[in-house]
Amino acid sequence: MKPTLFVLSVLLCCICVGADFTSIERQRRADQVEFEAASGRVAGLNFQPESSTYLASILREADVWAGRNPEYRASLLMSAYARFNTPISSRVVAGTNMAFIESLIVPEIPKLPADRAMLTLSALWNSLVVQAPEESAPMWESRRKQNLELWLRTVEAAAAQFKPEMVGQGVSFNVRPPEGSTLTSSGSDPEFEPNPILREKYFEMTHRNHLSNVEINKAREISEGLPRFEKRAESLAVMLYSRPPYSLVELQEILDRRVSDERATNIMNAVYRALPKAVAATLPRPIPHAAKASVNPAATGTAHSGLPAIARPSKLRDRINAGGSQGVMGAVSSGAAVSGAEPGGSGGGAAGGRAVWPWVLLGLVGAAGAWVWLRLRRS
Repeated sequence: MKPTLFVLSVLLCCICVGADFTSIERQRRADQVEFEAASGRVAGLNFQPESSTYLASILREADVWAGRNPEYRASLLMSAYARFNTPISSRVVAGTNMAFIESLIVPEIPKLPADRAMLTLSALWNSLVVQAPEESAPMWESRRKQNLELWLRTVEAAAAQFKPEMVGQGVSFNVRPPEGSTLTSSGSDPEFEPNPILREKYFEMTHRNHLSNVEINKAREISEGLPRFEKRAESLAVMLYSRPPYSLVELQEILDRRVSDERATNIMNAVYRALPKAVAATLPRPIPHAAKASVNPAATGTAHSGLPAIARPSKLRDRINAGGSQGVMGAVSSGAAVSGAEPGGSGGGAAGGRAVWPWVLLGLVGAAGAWVWLRLRRS
């Protein structure tokens, strides 16, 4: 291939690649303008809680972004959710509409960036923790499981997407035109660059800058919000599963999949503390990871009525029990034969009661001492 032809080929490839960035950046800007116009129309709607017109208008605006931009769609729907979540609207109408809006948003949350997903779930808290009046028990059981799974998956996604090196970087809103451009001020519109090659390069620079700003903002949101969001996830688990129906085995299976053993133990302990005492006394504690491994009852203990038992040893639980924790959880003797068992009384056997061998050893020591004393007296 001749050198001139080679240079022209490389230049053509660069222009094509740049044109791809150009089309993406142009579409992003057009979408942003369209979304801002839609947000303005939504803000100007006459809010009438008892009328279906308001919600129907919101849905029309939001459906434009279905399959195009889940962030824009969720944002428009959340604007309606916030309006119904005010004292202005009737509680019955508001609860029904909020539950309906939530049913539209929740399936879209996994498509959102982690920082947006955390904010959206936090804003949906009132709907996530309450059973709607028209919601049947089976529907509520299915939804609460879905909600907790989604919340814990979002914690995982946020941790995976977090880039700590981006937190300290500064956001740049204006990009300086490339060298050789006739444009002189930063933040100029690349469309005004007459040179096609420099115009494509400027579009690429502005698009990359936009992506960098998104990553910086995401890192900041996750850095500040994830610890708090993670604690609220634990609170959500306690609120959802300390109420009937008490599906603690289901909760344990979710925790086994989504959190560490120590966090799972903390959450399950908190659930038992939140249960009514009469209920906690009748509910056996589920065995962690029971689906993955066969459990030896002689080594790990068996859950009995009124005797919640944790099969997996936990240093954290041992420290709590050593500190004299009381209530539904009870105290655990360090010499208990059942690892992690939390007895409700002071039985004398090895299963759920106090260990026998310390007293046997003490008796033998006493007998040996008496024998030595008698020999000394005779001599």
